[in-house]
Amino acid sequence: MSDQPVVSVRGEATIEVDPELAVLTISVESQDIDRDTTVDLLSKRARAVTDVVARFKSGIERSETSRLQVYPEFENKKKGESVRRYVGRATTHLTMHDFALLSDLIVALAAIEMVSIDGPWWRLRPDSEVYRMARLAAAEDALVRARDYAGAFGAEIATLVEIADQGMSTRYDRPLAASARFAASSSWEGQGDERRFDLEPQRQEVVGNIEARFQLTRATLSPTLRPDSP
Repeated sequence: MSDQPVVSVRGEATIEVDPELAVLTISVESQDIDRDTTVDLLSKRARAVTDVVARFKSGIERSETSRLQVYPEFENKKKGESVRRYVGRATTHLTMHDFALLSDLIVALAAIEMVSIDGPWWRLRPDSEVYRMARLAAAEDALVRARDYAGAFGAEIATLVEIADQGMSTRYDRPLAASARFAASSSWEGQGDERRFDLEPQRQEVVGNIEARFQLTRATLSPTLRPDSP
């Protein structure tokens, strides 16, 4: 085993940037005592969502229907199959890259009967360059720390022994946090066709972490750093 000293350090970097995407969840619902009527109403409202999405397709990166339900609600489950009503729900997820269209899209969707809108949830793209920037900044931070420690003991960095990626994290990309931010930073203004939301996209924090080990040249301790110093 080499008797050369080794220094182990942790590097961390935080980068704050504007979001690149906004995600909306749109749900429509129908209810009626007749099953066919429930299905027809749900189909009509789901088509209305599709029509609105088509109008704003230039600003929408992805549209996905994630859930479709039609089910009966019973009067009393203990007394047989007496149906009180039928309920239908359809859910669509929209991912937008053009935030300038976001307010108009929300207003258009809100005009659909029995619609629920959740969001926007501000996010970065999974392959965003910001993640690479955070990784490299964390590596640079580890290198600076290692040089500082080596210099404090009269040594220099000789070679890299090991580097371990501790992972990336993005703050504020969770639905709960983003949704709360939306409620706090949005306002409903105007009437009729003049209605709009004043949205403030929530900046994202990307954190990169690494651990690194470097082999050092032999240290030349100053008198105040020597273990046997009085």
